[in-house]
Amino acid sequence: MSIFLIVLRISLLPFLLVLLNSHMTSCTMPLNRLICSKHRYPPESPSWFDLDQLLSTLPASASRTGFYNSSKGGIFGVAICLADASPSYCLNCLNLAVQNLTTKCNHSASTVSWFDRCMLHYTHAYVFSLPTTYGICRTWGDREDYLPNLDSFTTAIYKLMKNLSFSAAYNSESEKMFAVGEMSYPLATIGNTTIYGLAQCIRDLSANNCSACLANYTATLLSNACSQGGTYTGGVIYGETCFLWYDNKSFNYAALSPPPMPNSANSSPSPTAQGALSPPPMPNSANPSPSPIAQGGKIKNSTIIIVWSATSSAAIVIIVISIWLWTKFMKGKGSHYSETPMLFSYEQLQAATDNFSYLNFLGKGGFGEVFKGTINRKLVAVKRFSNIGNELKLEKENMLNLVKELNLLVNIRHQNIVKLVGCCFGGKDETRCTVYEYMAKGSLLDYWKNSNKRKSLNWTMRFNIIRGSAQGLSYLHNNSVKKTVHIDIKLSNILLDEDLTAKIADFDLTFDIDETHQTMERTCGTVGYIPPEGNKGTYPKRVSDKFDVYSFGVVMLEIVTGERIHNFENSKTVYLLNHIWEHWSSKMAESLIDKDVEMPTKNEVEEMLRCIHIGLLCTQENAQDRPNMLQVVL
Repeated sequence: MSIFLIVLRISLLPFLLVLLNSHMTSCTMPLNRLICSKHRYPPESPSWFDLDQLLSTLPASASRTGFYNSSKGGIFGVAICLADASPSYCLNCLNLAVQNLTTKCNHSASTVSWFDRCMLHYTHAYVFSLPTTYGICRTWGDREDYLPNLDSFTTAIYKLMKNLSFSAAYNSESEKMFAVGEMSYPLATIGNTTIYGLAQCIRDLSANNCSACLANYTATLLSNACSQGGTYTGGVIYGETCFLWYDNKSFNYAALSPPPMPNSANSSPSPTAQGALSPPPMPNSANPSPSPIAQGGKIKNSTIIIVWSATSSAAIVIIVISIWLWTKFMKGKGSHYSETPMLFSYEQLQAATDNFSYLNFLGKGGFGEVFKGTINRKLVAVKRFSNIGNELKLEKENMLNLVKELNLLVNIRHQNIVKLVGCCFGGKDETRCTVYEYMAKGSLLDYWKNSNKRKSLNWTMRFNIIRGSAQGLSYLHNNSVKKTVHIDIKLSNILLDEDLTAKIADFDLTFDIDETHQTMERTCGTVGYIPPEGNKGTYPKRVSDKFDVYSFGVVMLEIVTGERIHNFENSKTVYLLNHIWEHWSSKMAESLIDKDVEMPTKNEVEEMLRCIHIGLLCTQENAQDRPNMLQVVL
């Protein structure tokens, strides 16, 4: 199965985070949101009538079992209710959802409607077997009583969600892919308390894809993106294919009364994701709300919508259909190492690496370990993320870093960027892996740690490595689908293939240049390669491509001189950059050239001096004085 099916929304993005904050004493529903595509079917067209017929059948069919999917004339639809909802409640909810989207979306070609405790979605292609990577979330509740134990409280929620996610994916009764549960938790300030939770997937998902979807949402629901810096006493996240909900108050879906229609004055139709419906009206005291939020006390609601940006509908259709056809072609063919990134099972990667044998061990980092493997008779490198168990913070960081790396690499095919072969979102052990093309010559750091290997690099080889790295970095900054700052350019992140072609790797710290709100919340990068502005002042800091320019300048100077930045930092010798500046200012730069470069010609010496000059320009203290990577390449 193509990995594009896992990160379809990522590849069609960029993501938008739309934060709609409200302060209410309670709410009638956990969620009531509507997303309509810009493109609409022409009135009286065949698709217009096909859509009407499809929508007329979904509520009644889904209410019998809580789930139903169907298609009409190339339009695919799915309807689902939370598994414990009664048939009458489910029918009422879905009928209102249809009424809502019919009124607001006016025959949009693609629509998602989250209405109370049901969801209805239709689109141009069948994508309902895919775990979604975005969703709509809301948090609520007074957390003052929990503040002394907030980290432990968050961990307890995480444990409950993790257990329920596993049960929904692998142990669900009647194939409903649904689980509810509770967990008692001792709280110093108010005594024992109970956390209640729910996890559910639509039934078109495989067990592994359900697990992947819920694992991603568990991390998202408890992340700063959803909870805005804190864990609240209740939260829910809805996507197109899975749902999570937790609260410190019990909820009983079967007993719920039919949901009220939202006040039309509260929202207006919109053809874009940003036209999502406003929060529902306040409940009538005579008709108690089926809200999971406790009455009384200070209540803080926070709703966050994570959606895709409005893009060309025609382009989306072409991409979705192409991916769908590719999936049909690949079905049943097993693992392939092709131009299209793939989704692998953990068992496939175990077989490829001889059960992650240390005979195939290539290296390790803060993320985990890398192993050599063979897929379809071609060598690959498998990065296996650490299994960090119950360490919630690291679990969230690993998941977010993985999604960030996939978000970038799934759209890139450049000769100087390492190629993504595929990924694995794990199974019962929740192990996550990414698979890359195998780089036979290792990293530049391997050469700089071994003087004999470094001596094997003549100037032509070194210059090609410099030029290839510069071209790859320039592509990231200027030409890729998502203009990106790498943040961690260094010797170990420049890999070499059999022909010594340089390829930039390790993208888990990247930032999007186009997203002007992007900031660093803490020091990022590697000591010695971090520019002065990265170590000065307070955080958060705005992200700039000049961060990478500085790091690249350091690497360029290391390649020309044969020195390592850390060899100077960890000794009493003058800092490498100061050492080079002094020699350049004294017109002694030629003495800086690596003595292990074998008999350079006059032209090669001139190239080396020019590289030293460019390296010094790149490492100037003032970021505005540094060239950009386009200028470096030219």
